[in-house]
Amino acid sequence: MAGLYHEFFIVNRLLNNENYYIPIKDRGETVSLEDDFILYIYDSLKWVKSYNPSKQEFCMGLCLCGVTQIYGESLIKFKNIIRVYRDLFEYAPSRIILRGLYNFNQSNDADSGGYEVLVFDKDKLLKKLDMLIDMCKKALVGNNYLLHYGI
Repeated sequence: MAGLYHEFFIVNRLLNNENYYIPIKDRGETVSLEDDFILYIYDSLKWVKSYNPSKQEFCMGLCLCGVTQIYGESLIKFKNIIRVYRDLFEYAPSRIILRGLYNFNQSNDADSGGYEVLVFDKDKLLKKLDMLIDMCKKALVGNNYLLHYGI
């Protein structure tokens, strides 16, 4: 799997396009999920209304290559979607194998391409999803925001 990750952490204010970068030392607890996993669940994440501080506009889902803030009712929906995936993967074998994106070979011939094979360690994935769910709960209790940094 590629080394691309999405990071999630809590912030206490709505950010704008001038100050949406938070230094690593100031982020506190952070949850990182592999880009391949985010892409796998991406369609259902587009059901969540979010905010893009770099463009100062609302959008649906995560900004895959940018910054996204989620809060309020949208954060509840996001947490519940993550919980559903967490509960689903509870039934998976210890080595989770999923079908990823379709890739073409160098000739771009659709017939000679194939789907990526994504492999996740069940215990590690469940732990990360549990941490993200807990982070959402903490943000909700404190009336804070979940900040997402895409790849």
